[in-house]
Amino acid sequence: MNSTARYSTQLITGIVSLTIGAAVYLLFRPDEPAYFLKYLSRNFQYLPKIHSRNFIIGSFPTFSHAFAMPLISMGLLRLEKPGAAGMCIFWVWLNLCFEAGQYFKKISVSMIPQIFESIPVLENMNDYFLNGQFDIADCLSILMGGGLAYWVISRTMPKPNMESAGSIIS
Repeated sequence: MNSTARYSTQLITGIVSLTIGAAVYLLFRPDEPAYFLKYLSRNFQYLPKIHSRNFIIGSFPTFSHAFAMPLISMGLLRLEKPGAAGMCIFWVWLNLCFEAGQYFKKISVSMIPQIFESIPVLENMNDYFLNGQFDIADCLSILMGGGLAYWVISRTMPKPNMESAGSIIS
């Protein structure tokens, strides 16, 4: 697999996963303060909600985000394999911070700069922390998503060419 195909595979896999996670969120989760729902829920308001207490369905959007974002980042930034672990750790850490922020609501909101209210994408952070629900299943799904992302990234990276690396034994 050449490098362009490798990065395209990572990018497309990430985008597809994120899209499926958003669809599951839209269909199965109650109306919550998710940023993208602010714009989409008007268009999909007549779509029937399928309420499910199944933790797999409930945590799938979180898993999807933790899985997709390292893949999308690796695909866009075209990082080599040594950057894969760091990228996955970064996204796991960031997702876990946001999940913990839903537990420590008031502390999280107090740390958000007021300038965020005028920045698209960031203006919904107060609602995210105040109205979101901390869920240990989401924490587990973040760890699983990041781990699976690392596995996929490592499988889509080319194997080192041992002949060009030289031989220790002459």
